[in-house]
Amino acid sequence: MLDPHLVRASHGHVHQTDAVTDLLHGNYESVTTVAEVFPNSLLGLGVADRLDGEIVSVDGETWRVPASGIPEIAHNSLGMPFAISAEGGAPVPVAVELGATVDDISHLIESIVAELNDGKHAIVAVRIDGTFSNVLLRSEHKQEPPFEHLDEVLRHETQFPFESWSGTLVGFSFPQINDQGITIPGLHLHAISADRTSGGHCHSAIVSAATMNIWLDDSDIAIPQTRISHAMKLLEIVRKNGGPEQIERARLLSDHLNSEHATAADFVEAIALHDAYLNDPYLEK
Repeated sequence: MLDPHLVRASHGHVHQTDAVTDLLHGNYESVTTVAEVFPNSLLGLGVADRLDGEIVSVDGETWRVPASGIPEIAHNSLGMPFAISAEGGAPVPVAVELGATVDDISHLIESIVAELNDGKHAIVAVRIDGTFSNVLLRSEHKQEPPFEHLDEVLRHETQFPFESWSGTLVGFSFPQINDQGITIPGLHLHAISADRTSGGHCHSAIVSAATMNIWLDDSDIAIPQTRISHAMKLLEIVRKNGGPEQIERARLLSDHLNSEHATAADFVEAIALHDAYLNDPYLEK
């Protein structure tokens, strides 16, 4: 399908700020800014502070698409609770057939990764330029505390359907595995129209005529210190009131999160342990 030597020579790097489990749990306060995430990026996406719009970064510009659906330039100081950016590497062109859906493109990318058998670079940055039909985009209204779980917020999302649409889709494909809520599995795309009058998270689209470039990347996930401190407070609650096994696991996780060896997986496990404690009907809350 592709020249493996060409693809392996093209590796870049993906940087993710915060674990997606934080977003799912309704933590919408900013932990980074546009200036910190996108100054050297090829492309990227995220969500604005308090979920006040979808973020899409491409061609050296970063846009916020609020609930109105009309993109606005995202200034460097704009905060974000979650973001992903891609840097470096050389683009690898991939043919996209007329009539391909977002699911078809996702399967195509997965087949390329499987063919190369390169687990280290299974994360793919994606850019698709062209015209599309049956496009459905979305954004959300700004949230106010106390924040609801993301699933509940998205019940009230604002959707923008287009019979015909021209522009750019950018995003990332992460392996379809259970990584405990660290990343968003599968293909996740944000959109910006060619005339910059529409955009948002892309639910669906059908290719009329498009070109696609991909980058197979390595990656890192950074958990901000404010979120580590939050997890430590949750673990302290479990250590005081949890069951014996929960208390021991909370102690070990606290020690690890306090060390230089802390990982995103440790952070996500701490959130999950606290959830298990909250959902246990026999423990004091």
